[in-house]
Amino acid sequence: MVTILIIAVIVLSILVVGLIHSYIEIKQQLEAIDREQHTQNMDIINLVKKKMEHDQMLLQHIEILKYLVEQDPKLNSGKLPYMMGPIGEA
Repeated sequence: MVTILIIAVIVLSILVVGLIHSYIEIKQQLEAIDREQHTQNMDIINLVKKKMEHDQMLLQHIEILKYLVEQDPKLNSGKLPYMMGPIGEA
C-alpha cells in the first residue's frame, strides 16, 4: 500500500514539474509575442504619422503650385472664358 502511494507521489511530482516547465515556456512565448506586438504597433504609429506629414506636405505643394500658376502671366493668357462650352439652354 505504501509503495503504491510512493509511486503515485513520484508520478504526480513528475507531472507537476512538467506542468511548471510548460507554464514557464508559455509565459516566455507570451512575453516575446507581447514585445513583437509592441514593436509592430510602434511601426504602424510611425507609418501613420509619416503619411499624415506627407499628405500635409503634398497639400502645401499643391497650394504653392496653384498660387504660382495664378501669378504667371503666360499661363493665364491662354485661358479660355468658356472651357466647357457656353452655358445656357440648348
